[in-house]
Amino acid sequence: MPTLVQRLRSRGRVFSLLKLRCAVGTQERRRLQTRTAVVSGTWKFGLRSAASGLGALTYAVRERTHEIAIRIALGADPRDVSTAVVRGALATVSVGLVVGTAAGIGAG
Repeated sequence: MPTLVQRLRSRGRVFSLLKLRCAVGTQERRRLQTRTAVVSGTWKFGLRSAASGLGALTYAVRERTHEIAIRIALGADPRDVSTAVVRGALATVSVGLVVGTAAGIGAG
């Protein structure tokens, strides 16, 4: 009576262990490459977003420098001026956070 392996070999259905390992290895490599591409793309997007957000914040403060100087010259409390600047920065960061989160979930 032929063994199971002999019967499967006669039908051409037995893979060698090496071929099976290569097939599994290739699938794992593809999954790893895909994950790496997604993670690196996410990091690149995040870094670019952060850089552009920082640039936008810097631009906003630079544009308000004259206004800040006038407020201080007219006797505004420095704490009120810094609060206004921080409040504007938080608004920019909040919008960026919402948009970034939505984009991350959408890419997801």
